[in-house]
Amino acid sequence: MNKQIKVIFMKEIKESIKDRKLILSIIINVLIFTVIGFVIDYSLAPGNSFVATIIIILYPIFSMWILSFPFIQEKFWNVKLVNGFQPLLTLPITLKEIWLGKISAIFFLSYPSTMVVSIVLSLAYYLSLGINPIVTIPFTTWIWIFLLGPLLIMVYNIIASWIALKFSNPRVIDILQYTSVVIFIFAFIGAGKVNQMIIKFHINDWALIIMGILIIALFACTIYFLIGNLKKEEVLA
Repeated sequence: MNKQIKVIFMKEIKESIKDRKLILSIIINVLIFTVIGFVIDYSLAPGNSFVATIIIILYPIFSMWILSFPFIQEKFWNVKLVNGFQPLLTLPITLKEIWLGKISAIFFLSYPSTMVVSIVLSLAYYLSLGINPIVTIPFTTWIWIFLLGPLLIMVYNIIASWIALKFSNPRVIDILQYTSVVIFIFAFIGAGKVNQMIIKFHINDWALIIMGILIIALFACTIYFLIGNLKKEEVLA
């Protein structure tokens, strides 16, 4: 992280931490998703570990989206509406560096609470069955919980941030919000079908992880390229 990116990163972190509403929303977010996830997991039959695993993976990343999406609106869309990028772009700093600083701050602000939800759900479900989750949960599942799941949300965030910078349509935020909700609904509903396909085609966990990493890297590199080619006139419009 170079000096310019670090300046933007620290600025965004300090501004957000001073906001009491943010702290309150994090606490409420963690409590709500932990309680709902625990109630669902606790009501499952002991042998229904697949559904429990899906909840442990998807609930925290849904929690991360709930927390990080307002940051996309606040730090990109709202700033663009008030022409807040213009003073920054007069400084010796590029639009790409501003974007990297803001996106890094969003990840830093939203990731910890997501991990709290993941850990609590994992411990609550498996300990309620008298099972040690550290031993029982496969290492590949932990990778999905702590790495790939959050990175998928960050892929969505970087796409959403580029769209917020690129387009000026007043319905942009609404479209992004509704689209993400639809994606999550299909993710929850289609998890069983995806699992059947995985079994049918004999795709192992590591193959899924490698495919996930490649997809994430592809999207991240594409958006990074698009941000680098974004014209200042489009952001200041």
